[in-house]
Amino acid sequence: MILLIETSHRICSVAVCDLEGTCLWEKQDDRILKHAEALPILVKEAVDTFADIKAIALSKGPGSYTGLRIGASLAQGLCYAKNWSLIGIPTHKSLIDNAIQENGDVAYCAMIYAGRDEAYTTFWNGSEMSEIVPKNFTKEYMSSLDDTLCFTGDCMHLLGKRIAKERTLDNTPHARLLAKPAAAKWKKNDFEDWAYYTPLYAKDFIPGVSKKFKI
Repeated sequence: MILLIETSHRICSVAVCDLEGTCLWEKQDDRILKHAEALPILVKEAVDTFADIKAIALSKGPGSYTGLRIGASLAQGLCYAKNWSLIGIPTHKSLIDNAIQENGDVAYCAMIYAGRDEAYTTFWNGSEMSEIVPKNFTKEYMSSLDDTLCFTGDCMHLLGKRIAKERTLDNTPHARLLAKPAAAKWKKNDFEDWAYYTPLYAKDFIPGVSKKFKI
């Protein structure tokens, strides 16, 4: 069994799959950005339910900086304590794999909301992903994209009405979407060095002034 953890998104989710990539169990906490509180509870329930867990597959990001760090810390602790392997999966890869299952293997632009009208963006050409970079989906940028491109991710609203609905697939990061790519990496022994693992942030973290606590 592989324990699947998704903390890159605003909603925290956990799942368990077998070594063939079939999702056997999944659960999420619908509260927004409550990963530190929710993740240990969800993981404990999964571990108590499935005794034969051999690895953890973790959504690498990009996404929520805090969520990614929370997921990484818990996964690293479990790998150390239980001698489990760690599998890292770029969040975009799980979205693309799910889009291929639902819509076929075509050219995709996968998008994850990065705030301020930006999206962490990568392109899938049928065999590999491009580098993940933040993009502002302006009218000019949209006009430069291929007319046959399909779009998937959690921020289809950034496209407005410029893209036909049949070319978009609303797809929110979730632990269950990690099942197939996690199993594929397990079979290839493609593991992370959990002691030195770092999430995929895609852009530098810029701290802001707290709106709640005034200095």
